[in-house]
Amino acid sequence: MVQVIKEPFSGKGPRVTTEVSIPGSLMVLVPHGNYIGISRKIADKYEKRRLRRTVKEFKPENFGLIVRTIAQGKDASILESDFQRIWDKWQELDQKMKKKKAPAQVYRDFATSDQVIRDLFTPQIDHLVVDDKSLYKRISSYIKEASNSCCK
Repeated sequence: MVQVIKEPFSGKGPRVTTEVSIPGSLMVLVPHGNYIGISRKIADKYEKRRLRRTVKEFKPENFGLIVRTIAQGKDASILESDFQRIWDKWQELDQKMKKKKAPAQVYRDFATSDQVIRDLFTPQIDHLVVDDKSLYKRISSYIKEASNSCCK
């Protein structure tokens, strides 16, 4: 299995990797790894230690988890909820891989605009201007889902 990490550009083909990752709002799941990574942007060593201990409680064996900066200060139940969402995505992807014959697409991440919302949209942002109705519906749906499950 490979993951496209860079789209084709200027006559060059896509860049792919065998190190697959499933991004969530607060963390990234890395199948076939066995580590916990904490964002370097989190400076407080006590918070890093708390996050590492919290994530260790639910991290499956042979999976890596990278805790994003936005996870700083989040309650354990919120972290576990975000993990559960990406774990469910992985389970679905794994089942598709077993059923489909290669080559086949088994997972497609968000469009670029959706990735920006997932990765950069924080509670400090109080409004967003969108000029496309379908994009607005996708963003609105994602924000409702994320706020219900991870950012209470």
